Amino acid sequence: MKSNLRKVLVSRELFLFVLIIAIGLFLYFNNANFLTQANIKSMTLTIAVNSIIASAMTILFISGGFDLSSGSVMAILGIILGIMLNAGMNVVSVIILVLVIGIVIGLINGVLVTKANINPFIVTLGGFFLYRGLAYAIAKIVLGSKPGLGTFLPSFTDFPASFLKIAGGQFLKIEASFYYMIAILIIFGVLITKNLFFRQNYYIGNNENASKLLGMKLDRIKIINYSLVTLMVAVATILRASRIQTTTATTGETLGLEVVAAVIIGGASLKGGEGSILGSFLGIVLLTLIFNAIIVLEKNPVYYEFFVGIVLLASATLNEYMQKANQRKILRKSI
Repeated sequence: MKSNLRKVLVSRELFLFVLIIAIGLFLYFNNANFLTQANIKSMTLTIAVNSIIASAMTILFISGGFDLSSGSVMAILGIILGIMLNAGMNVVSVIILVLVIGIVIGLINGVLVTKANINPFIVTLGGFFLYRGLAYAIAKIVLGSKPGLGTFLPSFTDFPASFLKIAGGQFLKIEASFYYMIAILIIFGVLITKNLFFRQNYYIGNNENASKLLGMKLDRIKIINYSLVTLMVAVATILRASRIQTTTATTGETLGLEVVAAVIIGGASLKGGEGSILGSFLGIVLLTLIFNAIIVLEKNPVYYEFFVGIVLLASATLNEYMQKANQRKILRKSI
């Protein structure tokens, strides 16, 4: 019995899956609004958008990196997207430009961390404030001369039909954004488990000095990781805007923190060297389910923060326990 319980606890993905099923069943039997079409659509979009970002964030965490700025990056990219679409630019050109700008933001983060040797927490915390402020400032400049438009909530709508088709449809009653998410998760899952270049992130996260001695190009790998995160933020921004048909400067205010929390809940460590795409996805699903439970049960939203805090602290404690257990196993084998 103890052995089986330990296996469940040690297998982070299995534990999260069981917890998600338990919460889902509780909501199913206790609230009729849980499985309504509107509620399912809302959860599906949130899971898809956040999981796309979390997939790249997981690789960054595995390498020992960190990024708090993804929510603010989504805000500035959304405002840029809205401005260009409202200006009548070609949809394909707009998408390419948004993706390129996303990559450039990641390159800047990566260069500041690797070449300027600035702590990633400081770099991305700076981005957290900088890009949010820019989103508000740019949107207000563009919209300020138009009567009745967003002094406090600068937003853009009226997107072309061709853009709305990107993520606006459904297949087998499942949101299109969910299929994009599955494809991206599979790609990143294969890369981090099968591709030699991306598997180097585990070595870097576990022992950066040894990785240098082995000839790994640490700076290049880290810069690519930061760029992948912001590229996926750009992808998520495009899909979200296409689905809800609007972008605002308030988009993603807590997204960055939630994605980081989900990745840690999924088994990644701030110390690096650990993490999985599946675990991060399940972490996103769990947080989305907790938030949804608060809404459908009509409880105060502050309870969401309370429960996320508990789950995050429990996950961090479990991570530490598992790391020490693995170290003891290695030590016993070496004796």
